Amino acid sequence: MGVARLVLARRYTAHLLTVYLPSALFVVVAWASFFWPPEVIPGRTVLIITSLLTVISMYAAVGQKSPETSYLKAVDVWLFLCIVLVVLTLFQYAVIITIKRKQKERTTGQIFPMKTVNRFRRKSEDRGDTPSDTPKTPSAISTEGPAAAYEKGDGRHALRLIQYEHLVEMIGRIGIPVIFGLSNIVYWSYYLS
Repeated sequence: MGVARLVLARRYTAHLLTVYLPSALFVVVAWASFFWPPEVIPGRTVLIITSLLTVISMYAAVGQKSPETSYLKAVDVWLFLCIVLVVLTLFQYAVIITIKRKQKERTTGQIFPMKTVNRFRRKSEDRGDTPSDTPKTPSAISTEGPAAAYEKGDGRHALRLIQYEHLVEMIGRIGIPVIFGLSNIVYWSYYLS
């Protein structure tokens, strides 16, 4: 009686070229939005959303081609990781847009900065004018609102918002690629062992 030996070997090349490399490139394309100004809302959003939809459609196509299993396959984990990283890029940009909106809310109505308002008040006090004789500036008319908040020293808050915006941009530019690199190390060391 003869003995038959079967030698099974995994072939990675097809999956690397059709799934892994293109999905990684789409994640990197989404990161290109980090280097565009935050004011370019349509361009930056379209780039991230297009990358996200492409990776999701790749995930669906791979799911249709692959045999059905009751467990999670390595390619499923990879594509899910790519989707999460593009979504993180989108959330990072959403935070920047929110900070920008708060900056606009803070600076709306601040026609006369604090020095100008104080100069008007000092001149009127030197002349002995009553409050009714004082020239009416937008911040002198209303005691509430953004101009009054700015007059009370809220300009520091606007500066803090600008610092937050730069911090979130730097976290996105550095943090998300670092997360991708570390997850690659964990992924490949786990599935190739």
